[in-house]
Amino acid sequence: MAVPAQVVSLYHWKKKQARKELSVISDLEREYMTKSSRKVYIALEELNFFWDEREIEDFRKMWSAGFSILDIARMFDRDPDEVLILAIDQGKQELIEPRKGGVFGRRMR
Repeated sequence: MAVPAQVVSLYHWKKKQARKELSVISDLEREYMTKSSRKVYIALEELNFFWDEREIEDFRKMWSAGFSILDIARMFDRDPDEVLILAIDQGKQELIEPRKGGVFGRRMR
């Protein structure tokens, strides 16, 4: 039983299209996926930057009251760097105000 010419033609057309698609994919990968083989370093991976809403409210109050980053970290039992990053975040969003004494605040314990 012979295969109709239209089926053969369609088969060859699809095969040609698949080769074109693979070529385009290869070109895109070569152009845009240049970093895929590089090792990735995650800065401060050991720190916890998750805060719940209540902690953020408490942080803002302590910040406004002049507590230092170190005091706030002790109260939350957190690394001071975690609190510092929260302060930067809240400052960038204008949710806390710059203050005299900066991260050191008015209180040092």
